[in-house]
Amino acid sequence: MDLLGIATLGVGGFALGTIVGLALRAVTKIVMYAIGLYLLSLLVLSGFGLIIVNWEGVETGLSKIISWLIFLTQTDIFTSTGVLGISGLAGTLYGLTKGTVVNTNEEYRFFRKLE
Repeated sequence: MDLLGIATLGVGGFALGTIVGLALRAVTKIVMYAIGLYLLSLLVLSGFGLIIVNWEGVETGLSKIISWLIFLTQTDIFTSTGVLGISGLAGTLYGLTKGTVVNTNEEYRFFRKLE
């Protein structure tokens, strides 16, 4: 493969990875809010004595999810795909950490100083 092909795969993988990272961050935020509200409702209803929650079952389910996530981190998916996989992983990490940030101080300034 020539140098242009490697550069194209690298840039394309990084761009696709960034898009995937941004999407993962948005979906994860929504899912975490939903899970938090669900667990909060369980706590409130259990506190009022309206339901009985099998907390050991909840803990078992969470431990299965955590062990599955640990298994995913130990697999060699990205590095076995070469330049596209490595640049895609870098783009995904960039999308998860950086992404678009809204500066609320500048965007929602309703009043300005009179000079």
